[in-house]
Amino acid sequence: MPWLLGGLASLIIISLSLTFKSWREVKRSPYFFMRRQAQIRLQQYTTVSVVFALLASVVFWYGWSPVQDTTPRFAIISNTKPVFAAESVAETRDAAPRVVRIDSPAAAASLVDQPAAANALVSPPSVDEAQTIDALAAVPAELPAQFRTPYEAQSELTEKTTLGSIAFSRQVSDAYEPVLPSRIFEAGYYTIYATFSYDGMADGMEWAWVWRHNGQPVSGGTQLWNYGADGPGYVYLNPEEGFQPGQYTLQVWVNEQLMTESNLIVTAAATSR
Repeated sequence: MPWLLGGLASLIIISLSLTFKSWREVKRSPYFFMRRQAQIRLQQYTTVSVVFALLASVVFWYGWSPVQDTTPRFAIISNTKPVFAAESVAETRDAAPRVVRIDSPAAAASLVDQPAAANALVSPPSVDEAQTIDALAAVPAELPAQFRTPYEAQSELTEKTTLGSIAFSRQVSDAYEPVLPSRIFEAGYYTIYATFSYDGMADGMEWAWVWRHNGQPVSGGTQLWNYGADGPGYVYLNPEEGFQPGQYTLQVWVNEQLMTESNLIVTAAATSR
């Protein structure tokens, strides 16, 4: 029991250290997105610390509580025996084993070939599919009406207002850099992050982002900017129906002007969840 409490105490110390580190990052992060990520980590580490503390309390209480005698007490009747014990053993011994019978060579071959067929479902995108990235269909350069903000922009665009190129990936680092960026993905259920840099922005600008699938809007949002003048940022897409084969495009608008856009293709190489 002491070694278990010692292990829990070590975990509590580690989680509290990470909590303090996240708290410092919240206070010192210069960008909104970094502060937000640090706040999330702070909440997670705080929750973990509380859970470990409660678990240690339960273990301590259980370990030092009086031991109760749980020995079952019953009368032993010496002249009894299990009913039909010999018959049950004989039936089990003589019962024929249950097997799956394959009556035809074709059925047996289908079972043997199943691993190869399964591996064929996750083949990587072909070179031809990679080359089609340069010939994707153009999408409308107009902000859809449903993503126009009902508020007026409180800040005007300047010559310094720029949004960097968009990079797509399935993960982002703590510094909001894409991990293994790509423009070709397989169909399935996951999240795609779109990271970009921004400069010359001002709080109160109207900005919007629109995700399209084969030219049709499927997701997006609009709000007044409140993330500072410069820094890294990202938006993401995680459709309930999963990513379907075709072309996905992301457009980012500031004060109803298209500032940056990029696209990717989703192949049908794998559709497993």
